[in-house]
Amino acid sequence: MLNMKRRDVLASGIATVASITAARAGTLPGNHITIVFSPKVPQARILAQRAAPLNEAIPLNGELVTLWKNRLRNHGGPLKGYTNWSDYVLLRGLAEEQGLRVREEIKLNASGKTLFRWTIA
Repeated sequence: MLNMKRRDVLASGIATVASITAARAGTLPGNHITIVFSPKVPQARILAQRAAPLNEAIPLNGELVTLWKNRLRNHGGPLKGYTNWSDYVLLRGLAEEQGLRVREEIKLNASGKTLFRWTIA
């Protein structure tokens, strides 16, 4: 006969809900989050550096399609960005071609400039 305590059942339920939530957000333990930002927006740089103490923060300099092909396409985890609208739309389209989807999109107001925080996984 199986002997389980009430607290064991509750703890396993909480762990299951937490893992489902993390999977939906694309932040399961062990996934490397790559963070990109628009370097011309100072607030984007600050937010990216705060979000990336253990992860890599990549400035979006130069040609984004080339950066995607050479560095971001096979990043191996969620891609999080602090960018302007045009950079976000371009990267979102490239990610969708790889089967990735937007998990989060939030419009921020940064010193009069529009900034978007987003996650693609």
